[in-house]
Amino acid sequence: MASVSGSTVFSVIYILIYSNDLLDVTTSFNVLFYIIRSNKMRLYGKSTKDLPSEKFYDAMDMDSPDLQKYDRTCNDIKVKNHREQMIPICKKYLRFLDTSKEWIELFSAYDVSLLINYWIYEKLIRIYGDKESNDFIMGFSDLQMMWGYFDYGRKRETYYKKCWPDPSKFIHDDWEKRKELYNYYVDSNYLFMMANVNDDKCKYYKIIEGKKSLYEHFESECLPPKKNCPNFYDQCKPHNPKYVLPNLHCYAEMQKAASETLLQSPDTGNDLAQKQQLEPGDDNPQFERAAASTQDAQSISQSYDIRTKVANSVLGTAPVLFTATMLYRVYTHSINIYHYSINL
Repeated sequence: MASVSGSTVFSVIYILIYSNDLLDVTTSFNVLFYIIRSNKMRLYGKSTKDLPSEKFYDAMDMDSPDLQKYDRTCNDIKVKNHREQMIPICKKYLRFLDTSKEWIELFSAYDVSLLINYWIYEKLIRIYGDKESNDFIMGFSDLQMMWGYFDYGRKRETYYKKCWPDPSKFIHDDWEKRKELYNYYVDSNYLFMMANVNDDKCKYYKIIEGKKSLYEHFESECLPPKKNCPNFYDQCKPHNPKYVLPNLHCYAEMQKAASETLLQSPDTGNDLAQKQQLEPGDDNPQFERAAASTQDAQSISQSYDIRTKVANSVLGTAPVLFTATMLYRVYTHSINIYHYSINL
């Protein structure tokens, strides 16, 4: 195993502990050496993407020398049309199956079946267009057959079952919104942390803020009788931007900028000035809604401790994915671990 500078290791851990108060030393060392010794992080770690979900899809898309192992199997794929486009998808899917146990461990807090099915579906829909077409159905069925016969001995393993191409994951017309929502859920802890410790330009704040319309869509869809509500929606609810934005460093700055923009508008500026002259006791539903909103924000601020939320995720449900992403970000230019890793 390649040697790693002791000072680099301690610098990484010190930065994470001192700046965020999120990790204990034992957890930091365990995750660091998991990354180095597991030999399962090459493609994920090689990705230049920022967010964990982006890294997953980027790693799935990457070419690697070991893809030739699947030439014989995938060259026999039964599709009639667009074979040349389907063969690389087949190979990359089999590469994923080969290391599926490690992927499941890496994303242990999340549903990898959603991620891999969204990846498959998006690839096939780009090739065949219509999910109801015979070509699409044939291509998808071929990948299901690959899952069944590629490693028959693992078919009963729970982790392997999660990797089955499952059409129920994307039958909904708003599948793209569902994919975006689940990606955001996977990325949320990382986004919240970066928004609080490394967001001088409010980049991460704006990413989170950009999910408001997404949540508005599903808030509507998830009203009773919840006919079109994702079964993972309850997991995503605590990460709603309206709950977490008030806890981020950029909140005051962005609110101030929004107010200044509003005041600079000739039409809204006059209306706002008139509203500000009204006293709290006036019969003014706009004021009442604003007051209620302020109270809600205060309640959210008290009940939703973002640092505790992230810490619990790091130390509890998602230690490997979240911390591995952070460690790669901090010392990716200092430690070259790829030359002794195998492909994931």
